[in-house]
Amino acid sequence: MCGIFGLFHSSQDISAAMRALAHRGNDAQNVLKVPHGIFGHVLHALTGYQEQPLVGMGTLLFNGQIYNWKELAQQENISASSDTEVLLHVLDTYPIEEVTSRLDGVYAFAYLRDNTLVLQRDLLGVKPLWYAHNSSCFGFASEPKALKEMGLVPRELHPRTTLTYAVSQNVLQSSSRPFCFPKTELSLDDALFAAVKKRIPSSNKVGVLFSGGVDSSLVSLLAKQAGADVTLYVCALDDPQKSVPSDLLAAREVAQSLNLPLIEVRASLSDVEGVLSEICSLIEDSSVIKVGVALPFYFAARQAARDGHRVLFSGLGAEEVFAGYQRHLRAKDISSECLRGLRAMHERDLFRDDVISMRHTVELRLPLLDHAVITRGLAIPAEEKIIDGVGKVPLRQAAVRFGLSKEFAFRPKKAAQYGSQFDAALEKLARRASLSKSAYLKQVYPVNARICALLSSGKDSVYALYLMQKMNYAVVCTATVLSENKDSYMYHTPAISFAKRQSESMGLPFLSATTAGNKEEELAALKDVLLRAIQEHHIDGVVSGALFSNYQRERIELVCEELGLQVFAPLWHLDQEMEVREILDAGFSFVLSKVAADGLDRSWVGRVITHIDVDILASRLGLNVAGEGGEYESLVINGPNFSYPLSLEGLDIVCEKEGSVEVCELVEKK
Repeated sequence: MCGIFGLFHSSQDISAAMRALAHRGNDAQNVLKVPHGIFGHVLHALTGYQEQPLVGMGTLLFNGQIYNWKELAQQENISASSDTEVLLHVLDTYPIEEVTSRLDGVYAFAYLRDNTLVLQRDLLGVKPLWYAHNSSCFGFASEPKALKEMGLVPRELHPRTTLTYAVSQNVLQSSSRPFCFPKTELSLDDALFAAVKKRIPSSNKVGVLFSGGVDSSLVSLLAKQAGADVTLYVCALDDPQKSVPSDLLAAREVAQSLNLPLIEVRASLSDVEGVLSEICSLIEDSSVIKVGVALPFYFAARQAARDGHRVLFSGLGAEEVFAGYQRHLRAKDISSECLRGLRAMHERDLFRDDVISMRHTVELRLPLLDHAVITRGLAIPAEEKIIDGVGKVPLRQAAVRFGLSKEFAFRPKKAAQYGSQFDAALEKLARRASLSKSAYLKQVYPVNARICALLSSGKDSVYALYLMQKMNYAVVCTATVLSENKDSYMYHTPAISFAKRQSESMGLPFLSATTAGNKEEELAALKDVLLRAIQEHHIDGVVSGALFSNYQRERIELVCEELGLQVFAPLWHLDQEMEVREILDAGFSFVLSKVAADGLDRSWVGRVITHIDVDILASRLGLNVAGEGGEYESLVINGPNFSYPLSLEGLDIVCEKEGSVEVCELVEKK
């Protein structure tokens, strides 16, 4: 694994950028002048010692691991000592689409030939790649901080997007590729074993990030069975005032059962405080969940590196492939939820884990995200993945078949930040400063990604915006699509004119686009307004108030994937009654702007909703408390992030019959 960097049409000294990537490889560092630009590379050699950039018919910068490189070399009848050599050969020989369809591995590469630069990542985005483009120059790097050192505004290359850059013209084009993996004839058990075995390095020495849960336990067991020299690493908070962390207790039991050495890494409260700034800077994020998960990983990776490990295994990915999260338990379509989670892993988990491991010059390998494992896992029927409220059942059953005790395979486990007690450490540090955890971390690292909030004027979109602000994300603008179709499948229409007023009260720039509201054609307006947000406000992602509507969320994700934007849906599958009460408890005031259900009459329209009203809504059989079934629409008139409340003056209530239901709505007075 390595660090790659390139800069075109700039005379800047790239030394600062190379220093920003130096931790990604200690084996070699090189730069090479290319037409109109310069390439830089730092090497972490695992598959042969191959310094880069590598020059053939084209010039290659590569970060990653191609697991089938020897098979490719044999197919091409070439002699090669590394996967980088094989990759350069096939890129020199075949069209890009044919090349990447043959690669089994994780990668990010830049390939320059005949005035054209191609950038691409693996489909999941295990290996990071960022870029920056303006009217005068273009740059790319493994981590955004390297581009920032050059004064550029980085954007993450979406894993399913290929960038093609015409160097002399400084023109950038993008194309999309489908999210699909090769079919496999392997059984699940064979796929799991092969995924682990092919990731064992030539040194045979493997560290495993270990928690005693089924994922890391299975990976450890398979590595041992494949002949690796395995050492387990568990990390937990060392606080004499608290009980022994559950992850530590579980890890001890399972390690003894597997007869594998366990290194216990204990971090004190002062240790945590001492690394928070570095961790937030590495992951470029200060959200409580990401930092909480990052902490045990950081300390374990650091110790593994000190012990001489160059490769660490992780069980990351099992939750998404085999349905292990709470949101899978609540999902109407478990298979779609698994697929959605996999598509978004680069945003939530993969960049964080890559930069932390590479900070210690240790390569992270993820066998449970192997292509064959994903293909086999996604093909398992949803009803077999979750049984009697227990998720990941096929993986648990496979672990038992491989020899893990049923007690350990089916034992429930807390999330990493809780089982290790590092979330409790953040809570304690924040309490000392008389702050919330988010406010405390904001002092450490003030700004996360730049977000555009999709604003409908309703409670869900406003609350989702507020939650992103509370998680230290920089909400830099709002966007609203105004549909001329009152019955739009996609967009909220009642009292939509209030979205601009809400945005002004929140002190945010407001962007809007108009659509006729024809089904499936209305996404063009969303794309247009988000393109404006990218150009005018340099956004990295979008937040929506999606709660349970697959129709809306899937289409938002479709547009954002095309534009290379992250998608945040902090309310997704939140309990409906809990959500409404949280909104009220947070200090928001909202009214019903439209009702369309038996039992909801004219008297509900314009009413400021209270907890008593929520009691009434919750007691009505068949009624969605949050209005997710179209029973009502809402309008937020005040909140903790509003500088002033909105007035309802100038509105009338209009009612009309639609079948047996009386529909009443707030409308502007004529």
